[in-house]
Amino acid sequence: GAAGARAVRLVKLTRLLRLGRVLRLMKIYQQLKNVGRTLSSAYLPHSVSMATKILRYVFLIFWVNHVIACTWFAIGRYMNFFSDTGRSWLEYYGLEDANGVDSYNQMSSTFQYSSSLHFAVSNTVLGSLSIDATNSVERCFTVLCLVGGFLFSSTLVSSLSAWLFQI
Repeated sequence: GAAGARAVRLVKLTRLLRLGRVLRLMKIYQQLKNVGRTLSSAYLPHSVSMATKILRYVFLIFWVNHVIACTWFAIGRYMNFFSDTGRSWLEYYGLEDANGVDSYNQMSSTFQYSSSLHFAVSNTVLGSLSIDATNSVERCFTVLCLVGGFLFSSTLVSSLSAWLFQI
C-alpha cells in the first residue's frame, strides 16, 4: 500500500542522488584527465606523464570498486523482496565477534562497507572471496562483476603494455 509506494519513491530518490554523485565524479575524472594532458604535453617529461596516466588508472580502479561495493551493499540491503531464498548476503551467518554478533547485518557499518569493498576488489581482479551470494539476484550480480572484472583487468593490462611499448 502506501508504505510500499513510499519505499519505491525513496529508492528512486536515492538512485537519483547516487547518479548525481557518479556524474560529478566522472566530471572530476575528465577534468583531471584534461589537466594531466595539458601538464604532460607542455611541462612534464615523458616518465612523469606515464606516472600521471598510471595514477589516473589507479583512481579509476578505486572508483569502480567503490561503486561495485555500494551496489553490492544496496542489493543485500534493499533487494530482499526480490530474493528467491528469503535471504541476502547481509544475513549470512557464520561470523562471530566478541559480542556474539553473527551476521553481516548486525556488524558495524565500517565492517559492512569493508566487506562490500572486499567483494568488489575480489571480483575485479578475479581473486578469492569469502562472501557468498545467497539468492539469484546476488548471484547474477556476482557473475556480471566477474565478467566485468575480467574485461576491466584485461583492458588495464593491455593499456599498460601498450604504454610500456611506447617507452
